[in-house]
Amino acid sequence: MSGDADATIEVLKKQIARLKAKIQAAGNHRPSTLPTTENSLKNNQLQQFLDNIINAIPDPIFVKDEQHRWIILNIAYCEFMGYTKEELLGKSDFDFFPKEEAEVFWAKDDEVFRSEKENINVELFTDSTGETHVIETKKAIFRDDQDNKVLVGIIRDITHFRRLEEERLRASKLESIGLLAGGIAHDFNNILTGILGYINIAGKLTPPESRIGELLRKAEEASFRATGLTRQLLTFSKGGEPIKTVTYLHDVVRDSTELVLRGTAITCEFDFPVECWPVEIDIGQISQVINNLVINSVQAMPESGNISIRCENIERTPEYSDFLSGDRYVRISIRDEGSGISEEDLPRVFDPYFTTKTMGSGLGLATSYSIIKRHQGHITLDSKPGKGTTAVVYIPATDKPVRDKIVPEGRMQRGEGRILFMDDEKIVREAAGMMLKDLGYRVEYACTGGEAIRNYILASEQNDRFDLVIMDLTVPGGMGGAEAVTRLKAFDPDLKAIVSSGYLTDPILSNFRNYGFQGFLAKPYQAEELGRIIYKVLNPAGET
Repeated sequence: MSGDADATIEVLKKQIARLKAKIQAAGNHRPSTLPTTENSLKNNQLQQFLDNIINAIPDPIFVKDEQHRWIILNIAYCEFMGYTKEELLGKSDFDFFPKEEAEVFWAKDDEVFRSEKENINVELFTDSTGETHVIETKKAIFRDDQDNKVLVGIIRDITHFRRLEEERLRASKLESIGLLAGGIAHDFNNILTGILGYINIAGKLTPPESRIGELLRKAEEASFRATGLTRQLLTFSKGGEPIKTVTYLHDVVRDSTELVLRGTAITCEFDFPVECWPVEIDIGQISQVINNLVINSVQAMPESGNISIRCENIERTPEYSDFLSGDRYVRISIRDEGSGISEEDLPRVFDPYFTTKTMGSGLGLATSYSIIKRHQGHITLDSKPGKGTTAVVYIPATDKPVRDKIVPEGRMQRGEGRILFMDDEKIVREAAGMMLKDLGYRVEYACTGGEAIRNYILASEQNDRFDLVIMDLTVPGGMGGAEAVTRLKAFDPDLKAIVSSGYLTDPILSNFRNYGFQGFLAKPYQAEELGRIIYKVLNPAGET
């Protein structure tokens, strides 16, 4: 703002000086016979010239005399104040603001008059509608032809700039925390893969009706709860890419909402006025966003209440240009009648681990924010205490066609063949190896990509080739799965490979086919998922 304000003040100074010079010239060179009315006409034309200049400037501009009275105003300033020029001219702040507030304004102006130094002030301003703005005011002093001081002020509403800066700071904060969270979640998922694998095998060796079988099932449930936490951490860790499908948002919104509200006293009104445009989303992640937002609404209305959800198509206009870069979006609005959020808490609701609930991790909205940003969308929350909360989500629309849903079967899919399994974690190799053998496969192991390449080439030379390789994506200090598969593809173009990772933050995972893989396993996994994906890769034309 400062540079713009400086330029505007300089323009004003030059134009006022030019105006004074013209007025003075008109007075000095007026023939004695010139009628007074003609001189007045010239002065009026020059005054109109000045008015046109300052009224063309979109920022509010005012000029005060040494008695702090407004003597020049532009249209933007009158609109900013909510009064006409006639109501403001010749008046001071004491005529329009409470005494305490007017004294503050007076003191700030007085300091500029006394020091004659340019001054920049940033403060909150509440307009006549009750809306609060962040404004930046630049004030400067110059003198008229009688050497009287006048104060020129230029105001800029920087509310949207502040909001953009807050968005950048929030994104930076999430990125920093995400680096730590992603690393922790990756290591924890490796451990969980081993734990779930051992539990899975132990469960098959134990009578299901026994006490041990019951305890194993509870241990498995607890492990899956831990899996949910790591998935949330990974969602907002750096670089996580959604695995997207083209679908309609209203289906996802309705299904997710009805699941959350089942068994509660909360009612919901859906408003889908037209069929929404298709969107390309990670259905699981967007469902998680809707779940988080609806759960927050339910918790804000502990007794009962109503939630209103609307999905609509919007095209970007200047109104949305500050935070939307695309042309077409589907907007989801979720409004509740709950207790609302205080003004001091509202700016922090998307911060990781911030929560006002006695029972809560503070990850729900932070995760939602990251998910929507990775979908190139935007999310906002508007709330006032006692007046409820409205969450608004914008997701880019797509021109791609919606494909029919494919629902995977949940049965154990066995098979046969020889598999090379590469992972740097011993616990993962052992647990996965037991599951693979239980599914009917023969298994050999490698700790790094380099070792996997050597084993694969040696087996091929001995006419005992592998039917499939399963590669861990990330190997600290060694060759990972992506590079290893690229090299193996050069040796064997018919290679069949599955990529596996507990660090779901690499674009390879959402585009694994572009890197030579035919399948993807997210850690932790169980035998059912492992068997299904292997069978699908080995039998691409068969049933899954």
